[in-house]
Amino acid sequence: VHLAAVMPGDERLIQNAPITALVAAACAARYVPLFHGSSTSVYLDDTPYADSKRASEEAAGDATILRFHFPYGPGQRRGTIPTMLRQALAGEPVVVYRGWERSFCFAADAAAAVVLLVERAARGAWDIGRDDDRRSLLEVARLVCAEVDASESLIDVVEPPPGPAVVLESIDTTPLHGLGWRPHVELEEGVRRTLAALLG
Repeated sequence: VHLAAVMPGDERLIQNAPITALVAAACAARYVPLFHGSSTSVYLDDTPYADSKRASEEAAGDATILRFHFPYGPGQRRGTIPTMLRQALAGEPVVVYRGWERSFCFAADAAAAVVLLVERAARGAWDIGRDDDRRSLLEVARLVCAEVDASESLIDVVEPPPGPAVVLESIDTTPLHGLGWRPHVELEEGVRRTLAALLG
């Protein structure tokens, strides 16, 4: 299961596809099936990161593709929810992109989906995440401030950057549900667990 990747904002994004090609070649030489971690950003986003993930999927050959949809949780160094939590804890502006809506999936639920797919020796491309609990980033910021006991006056609504889709209308989780997968951790509980990990 190949989940290593250079993340958005890193100048080494161009390395994602060549590294995936090396992993794919090593797996093929040893007759080991490859499950390659990608992102639902490949559908609509016009960003260097999305481009790197599209190129990585091509480089992965006949690997099973795991397209993650906004996972979050303890130990995550980047991403919307841990960033907002750190901002609120520090009393800094909690930055919200105007109009953005996302469905977040707790990392343990996403990991359970990967385990299921590996156990079933699944093939093809799979969307991994939630499409049943879409929230605006403003809602998420308010939730974060409530959990941290910070003032909502910290919330700073700004215009979104160009490139990422403001709203990804839906992902196709029907095949994953067909295997029996269901998410168990609701956003409120997931934010509490992520905060507890940040506080040590």
